[in-house]
Amino acid sequence: MDSEGPHAQDIGRPLTLDWVFGFNKNISQACHSLYDNHRTAVFYTAGNTGVVYDVEKDEQTLLQGHTSYISATACSADKRNIATADIGDNSMIVIWDSVTATPLRVIFQPFEYGTAALDFSSNFEYLIALSSPKDNIQHIKIFNWQKSTEAVAEMSFDNEVPFEKVRFRTFMFNNNDEQEIVLTASNRLLFVSLKEGELTAMEPDLNTADFSTPFSAFVDSLFLTLDSLCITATVDGDIIEWVLKEDGTRIAQRVLRLNDGPILTLMEALPFFGIGCQDGTVKMFDPQKRLVAWYAPGAGSILALSFHSPFCKFGPCASVEEPRCRQLLIQLESAILPTIPLPSFVVVTAQGLLLHMDANGFYDDEDQGTIIVEGPNGRLPEVCVHPTLPCAFIIAYSGYLYVYNVDSKALMLRHRFENDVPNCISVLEASVIVGFNSGLVKVFDMNFIVGNDGSPSLELILKQTIEFSKTSVRALDTDKDGTILAVFDSDSRLTVHALCDISPDQYVFVGSYVAHQGDLIDYYLTTDSLERTRLFTVGHDRCMCEFDLHSIDSRNPTAQGLTLRERTLLEVHCDPTSVCYIVRPGSEGKRDLLLTTNFEKQIRIVNPRNQMITKTVRGVDFAINSMKPIPNGDLPPVIVAFSSGSHIGICRLPLDGNPNRYSTVKAHAFNVSSYDICEASDGMKILTSGGSDQCVYMWSVNSDSLEHQILGGGKGMIPFYENINNDEYLRTLSQQLKVIDDDLNDSVIEFLRCLFLYFAVREGASSAESADTVKVKISSLYELFCLLGFYPTNFEMEAIRNELTYRRENFEALNFDQFVKLFINHRRPPVQRDDIQQHLDAIAEPELTTDESVLTFDRLTEVFHEIGDVLDLEEMNEIAEVFSGKPASKLFSNTVNVEQLMEFVGMISTQEYDDTFATQTQEEVEPAPLTQRSYVQDSQFTFTTD
Repeated sequence: MDSEGPHAQDIGRPLTLDWVFGFNKNISQACHSLYDNHRTAVFYTAGNTGVVYDVEKDEQTLLQGHTSYISATACSADKRNIATADIGDNSMIVIWDSVTATPLRVIFQPFEYGTAALDFSSNFEYLIALSSPKDNIQHIKIFNWQKSTEAVAEMSFDNEVPFEKVRFRTFMFNNNDEQEIVLTASNRLLFVSLKEGELTAMEPDLNTADFSTPFSAFVDSLFLTLDSLCITATVDGDIIEWVLKEDGTRIAQRVLRLNDGPILTLMEALPFFGIGCQDGTVKMFDPQKRLVAWYAPGAGSILALSFHSPFCKFGPCASVEEPRCRQLLIQLESAILPTIPLPSFVVVTAQGLLLHMDANGFYDDEDQGTIIVEGPNGRLPEVCVHPTLPCAFIIAYSGYLYVYNVDSKALMLRHRFENDVPNCISVLEASVIVGFNSGLVKVFDMNFIVGNDGSPSLELILKQTIEFSKTSVRALDTDKDGTILAVFDSDSRLTVHALCDISPDQYVFVGSYVAHQGDLIDYYLTTDSLERTRLFTVGHDRCMCEFDLHSIDSRNPTAQGLTLRERTLLEVHCDPTSVCYIVRPGSEGKRDLLLTTNFEKQIRIVNPRNQMITKTVRGVDFAINSMKPIPNGDLPPVIVAFSSGSHIGICRLPLDGNPNRYSTVKAHAFNVSSYDICEASDGMKILTSGGSDQCVYMWSVNSDSLEHQILGGGKGMIPFYENINNDEYLRTLSQQLKVIDDDLNDSVIEFLRCLFLYFAVREGASSAESADTVKVKISSLYELFCLLGFYPTNFEMEAIRNELTYRRENFEALNFDQFVKLFINHRRPPVQRDDIQQHLDAIAEPELTTDESVLTFDRLTEVFHEIGDVLDLEEMNEIAEVFSGKPASKLFSNTVNVEQLMEFVGMISTQEYDDTFATQTQEEVEPAPLTQRSYVQDSQFTFTTD
């Protein structure tokens, strides 16, 4: 495929977000009605994505751009434009056109820690933003957003105001006077005025001596357009009226009880205003605060409320012409209130429902609204798909199981597990197995039912309950036909049950095993191309274990018990992070692949027959923590899906370290808790669970786009050469050695060619040859790597030797391209301060640790002597001399901290802290000779430099 062809723009992306299940219900203004005379739509957010959902067309328009959790939204009065803001590092505010789904303005980093609330002025000129609190400090900024991304005014609330331990949660513009803003906290209220670009704050007198009872905690505030009052709702169900005095200040006028329980939200719909209550009711009041209507959806507390556009045709107001406020006042004074129609609206409830409430529902006691969106409620630990049907099973810590039809997006089942919390799930053809926090595992039969309207639904029937553990069940899985059930508890104990011939519908105990000395990291249960059931696990002891499940006798599963087939040391320098098995049908096990990943962002290809590492390749820029092959019909899989923190991605086999074979996207605001692969009617889908964001995303997989990306990145060694040329460390090293000029246009790959040719000449090659025609012996690799700043361990050198000699007889030397691939794939990523800090935190001595993690020098020498490749005191002194000019015993004080360890490995120099160093010239600082830098002494791969 030609990467520059005329249809390149039609290829699309390898991963495209198609649909979102669930929404953010616990943020400021969780939903907005976009109903007007042209569309029936609502807006809500899901994790880091905005969603415009057309109810009539059943279509989602996804507003993507945020990388962090969307924490606040606002909508313009005409329902056309929407503002979204997120929380956390690198936060931003985006103003969208909700019809075209295009961003109109992006405001980067409005606050250091993100935004808590937003609001538009009624004329859409100004946008006000409230920061998330940090260290008892909050800020507000006002933007004339159509002209600039710079704030026209701002104010801070901190101990100087003073506003210590005050967290403002909501605010609102005054529609009658857009220079006035009200901010609400649970224990404070503040009116802010904007005059000539300056903000001034006024706190009303909260002295309740004139009232029979003191004010309870505040919840929300609202300016009423018709009478210029400001009302504040409380947790007792009261509203407080704040009247404007002649001097421009406000004072409490009266307190009215509007509900018997807490009021959670306020919203105006001229001439009425509505309240959403904790008891699950919505009540409408006229300007005289008289109750005119109430609604009881019966779906939990009302968290958000949004009215349709005035006199929207999609509601009971279609035949009424839009009146002006003056006409409304005349009608009200004439006591002809029934001629003014009530608006329809949408609400968000605590049960995770977004409901449409018809205004006429006031007259129907049985009308509990129409469900627009029913999302999972609570943190989502796992999503799992049916093996043959397009159905997604989602469990939530709220105790519910949700089942969605992936094709129709309809909810098929909402099942509550009584008195227990589900942690994990596995789905078979006709049954569901769920592991619980109590240590129980329950097996359910599934019955699919077709309703009178033709819509499918599902019911679960409990078949078996098994007490697996005294602790919680952490993970479980079955083989493809469900005969083997493997369960892991929170103590990393593996317990296996199996179906037996005597009772084919009941699982019986086979055995249990604690295979790893540390915690379990990942596991993979599969059936290989020889139809053998195989289970692999990796743990913090850096080992991979395989269990013998194929030998379990179905006539008497308990006879043999559970046995460990093989244990292999997988890593020395870091922990493994995942394991995956690729089945290649018809290969009789000879071409099956076993993949593992590690914390240093590498992928190991392991021979599943003898657990020997046959190849190591560079992965993505994140440590992969799970991998799954994407089915390819009857053919072997060629695409593998993976997750890494908050990212998901796909890669194309075979893996060789080419970065173009990977494609990743930022999937969720938080870490991906789980994912699974489903074949839908329109192609392969990856469903990802965002855990804490309470949402599941559905992604389309476009393998053609990934192929186009691979071809577009260049053929052969081009991607690898580009990787070398973009390496800042190698560029700096080559310039220090004067091998290439300081001109950045010079190619770093030429530096490697010169170095490679030098080693080949030293071994007997002619200096007239080029680096592309000569070879270097395997025995010289260690020295060559060390000269480039990569100091491999004995274990790594053995893996390199195995990789070069695997399926090659009498292989003794390699060419330049093979060397480049080895260097890219095996070299560890640069060590960062956070990496050292993480390891120091793990081995720090608690009795010495106060504000930072520390340990004694004696303990440090013990660690270097016991963990990984052994370093004795003499070798530690040698390393310290190279990088700091003094032995380790003098470099480290009685207690060792992270800065001293950074100096020990050459990341920083003591001269950086010397005031006189700033006066030294570059020529005065002599770099250590290369032979001194090659400090790792390897018993098998020692070398000397001529």
